[in-house]
Amino acid sequence: MVSFTKVFSMEPAMDAIPVKSPPGGVRYAGGRGLRQARRRAQVGPVVRAAHAVLCLVTVANMGMAVFNTVNIQRLWQACTAGGGGHGTGVETGVTAAQINEQAGNCSKDHPRCSSLHVPVAHLAGLTGLQDPPSQEGSISTIHDWQVEPGGSSFWTHGMDVTSRQNIVVPLTGYYYVYNQLQFRQTSPGGADERTLHLTHIVLRRSGSSGVASRLLIGRATKKVSPQDGSWYRTSYVGGTFHLKAGDVLHVDVTNFDKVNPQESGTYFGARLLSL
Repeated sequence: MVSFTKVFSMEPAMDAIPVKSPPGGVRYAGGRGLRQARRRAQVGPVVRAAHAVLCLVTVANMGMAVFNTVNIQRLWQACTAGGGGHGTGVETGVTAAQINEQAGNCSKDHPRCSSLHVPVAHLAGLTGLQDPPSQEGSISTIHDWQVEPGGSSFWTHGMDVTSRQNIVVPLTGYYYVYNQLQFRQTSPGGADERTLHLTHIVLRRSGSSGVASRLLIGRATKKVSPQDGSWYRTSYVGGTFHLKAGDVLHVDVTNFDKVNPQESGTYFGARLLSL
């Protein structure tokens, strides 16, 4: 009689791994459990790495948000602290002395000499209160610029306007100076046919010597006759000049009675370009 002996081995299979079992012993998981465990072991580091990257991106975004907020606050403070007059010419926060002190510490290319701290003056429109000269074609100085609140005139960062006619330069430097005058006639011409020579001149009077010199000259001509109705002629001049602190700018004109007082057609100004 042949007998068979069943041999039981206490060693686990090569592809089995121990897993938790109820109290009383250890049971082994087969090949499928091993593959699942291996996949979990492989996926775990990837998930942790992705989580770390997400955290870094979040922190970076928060940092940029804080940085932008601080910059916006600084820009707003600079704008509000450097405000100037509108109409009244009242300075708020920055005086001419402070500008001079600041300008002494920066070159024309220095970032401190930014557009936030540039002296500017712009006079727009006339009040209509100035009397025209008694003789047609004679030259008169415009002292009728509209400077009251509510208009388009303004001046900032040390620029000053005096007597409704003068722009006073606060710093020595290169300025762009400009002037536009619009001449017009809204009623029929006189009894005779004639040619009008319309001229406007921007002058600089030295703040130290008081000597006046011409900076810009604009000319226009208009032939008028009794049959003419309304007409307009516009002349614009502008240029860059080296001005000194305390220099005074004003405009002379012929045929003042023909100047259009509207601010869109008649204006005068200066802006600092570089020191």
